[in-house]
Amino acid sequence: MTATRRPPDECSQQTAAAVAKPRPGSRAARRSFDLRRTAARLLLAAGLAATLLLGFGLYYHHAINPAVIEEIRRAPDGPRARETLVLTLPGGRVIPVNYLYEGGRVFVGADGRWWRSLGTGGAPVTLLVRGRRLVGTARAVDDAPLRDAVFARLRPTEPDWLPGWARGKLVVIELAGDAAVPSR
Repeated sequence: MTATRRPPDECSQQTAAAVAKPRPGSRAARRSFDLRRTAARLLLAAGLAATLLLGFGLYYHHAINPAVIEEIRRAPDGPRARETLVLTLPGGRVIPVNYLYEGGRVFVGADGRWWRSLGTGGAPVTLLVRGRRLVGTARAVDDAPLRDAVFARLRPTEPDWLPGWARGKLVVIELAGDAAVPSR
């Protein structure tokens, strides 16, 4: 035997409406409004931050990097070329990066995600250093003490309070043959 449902009477409908919606002007109504306004502000701030970061990234990639690369190619003995090399990654992407040459190896700090294109075992790259084109094998290194020691010389003004994940990735480039980076 199935029970039949009675239609709700007018009193129960009014009770349900009163429970679902706070009385206008009440503390509950103000709190509900404040929460909605706070959520809207947070959503707006997150959208604005994402837009700024995306805009900065696009501007840097399409305006700044090409200008720096052109300056290094045009003036291989200039001040920027003494501390920056042009790195061609396996996929053909070309980026300018600051470098440190010690012990026959080139050390580079990677701030973006480009180091992921090197794979786990390393990848062939081309470097343009002070007008000389060199080839080598680049690999990302997960050795925090080595990264900190190299970054102390490569990026001496980097704040110490930055957490490890925000300090960039260390990329080590082994040059092919007996190639050497021109002195600064």
